[in-house]
Amino acid sequence: PLILSIGIAMVVHELMHALVALLEKVEIESWGIGLFVIFPVAYVKLSESSFNEAPRKSKASILSAGILGNSLIALLALGLVSLFSAQVSLVPVIIELDRSNPELPALQANISTPSIILEVNGSKIKNLEEFTSLLKKLINESVVLVLKTQRCVREGYRIVEVGVAETYVIRKPAGSKLGVYLSELVAPDTPAYLIEALFYINWVLIVNLSLAIINAAPIFISDGGRIVTEILSKHSKRLNYVIQGVTSATLAILLVIGLINYM
Repeated sequence: PLILSIGIAMVVHELMHALVALLEKVEIESWGIGLFVIFPVAYVKLSESSFNEAPRKSKASILSAGILGNSLIALLALGLVSLFSAQVSLVPVIIELDRSNPELPALQANISTPSIILEVNGSKIKNLEEFTSLLKKLINESVVLVLKTQRCVREGYRIVEVGVAETYVIRKPAGSKLGVYLSELVAPDTPAYLIEALFYINWVLIVNLSLAIINAAPIFISDGGRIVTEILSKHSKRLNYVIQGVTSATLAILLVIGLINYM
């Protein structure tokens, strides 16, 4: 997904440069689009003399076209992620039991894990917040909880039900916690294709947004840096170098910090 997303971002970026260059009557020396193994790739080479002779406004339009293209793809991907995410249902799941104290109620009841929480005392549990709110209300009470669960296993990015529903009678003393580790996972009834689509689209969003931001930044190797150069070329070359130098140094520092944290 990452390599494919990078390929898509590159194709969009270069094609936007080419399209705007044609609209601005700037000559294109060569261009290409194709597949490298199975990944889309593209390149556009403008005539340097034709580009240099173009008005400053035309140059800025051509240089910013790739940024605009990646930004539009990122916005489209964001919309699709929001649309598809609304169709994904989540369920509260007991991931594991707290085994630090053998007297904890959940461990005493020997609840199977992982298990989907279905009902508590006959009331259906719709989400994790509903279950945790109930536990908070009962923390200082001595109660008997009839917990209905469904065993499950992970299958990719979602869970799948296993076997039949199980019912546990849990006696929780006042002031005692239940002793479970909880999470909210993708429900079994969520189509696998929807999760797969979300995974790919999310990568398209991340890559295109990242490429747009990096190219918009006024650094020496980016379109943003070239735009700043065009704007300041007749005013202050020193200011241009300062802006790009500071931005490049800041980006380098952030990358180093990110790598250190990652390692």
